[in-house]
Amino acid sequence: MADKIAALGELLLGANYAIAFTGAGISTESGIPDFRSRGEGLWTKIDPEMLSARMLRADPAVFYRYWRELERVAAGKEPNRGHRALADLSRLVSLRAVVTQNIDGLHQLAGSRRVFEVHGNLTTCRCTACKAAHPAAVLREQLVAGAEVPLSPCCRAVLRPGVVLFGDRMADDFIAAQQEAYRSDFALVVGTSLTVYPAAEIPESVGRFAIVNREKTGLDDRAAVKIAAPIGETLAAVVEYIREKKKGAP
Repeated sequence: MADKIAALGELLLGANYAIAFTGAGISTESGIPDFRSRGEGLWTKIDPEMLSARMLRADPAVFYRYWRELERVAAGKEPNRGHRALADLSRLVSLRAVVTQNIDGLHQLAGSRRVFEVHGNLTTCRCTACKAAHPAAVLREQLVAGAEVPLSPCCRAVLRPGVVLFGDRMADDFIAAQQEAYRSDFALVVGTSLTVYPAAEIPESVGRFAIVNREKTGLDDRAAVKIAAPIGETLAAVVEYIREKKKGAP
């Protein structure tokens, strides 16, 4: 394990323009379940179709019945060691951005400044009629008050969360994230199975990458380093390795 920590540290130290690419696995230590783990993943408890763009159009009351559960599991969560380690790495090495599939906002809370949210986020919502954006509190307050379907203050049309639903196109951040990938020479892939496309194209676009993920991924055999260990512990160890290495540098 120490050899792999050192190898990952050296890859980060040697990179001229690195990015991190993160998935749900980095937030499990904050108490947010991932989506696909057997027995524990969110999709073992909720049918993904219930949270699709099609369901929102066809029966928004059913959509919001399941949306309440998704919001409940993300509410009040704090960044963990993994999130904080990535923020630390942005100050220690040339880690220029975090590209995340997550919608929880924990990277920003941990101190990462350049975050591209390719699946949107929980901080906004928008009117399905005029497309005007509103703070997510507008939607959330109506649900807390007992509304079956939240309505926009502008058109009194159904509000929709500011996230990418099944059947949606990718968020605008995806194009910016692709551009980051094209200019990068290394990607640190954390907490993702690399099965959700087109988001998983990001590390492939970089070409050289390392993976920190407890489960197997489809790109393990192409990774410069693969570490199958707890994410927070692993990334904290990489930060410590780099700090010690820089301290001893001439």
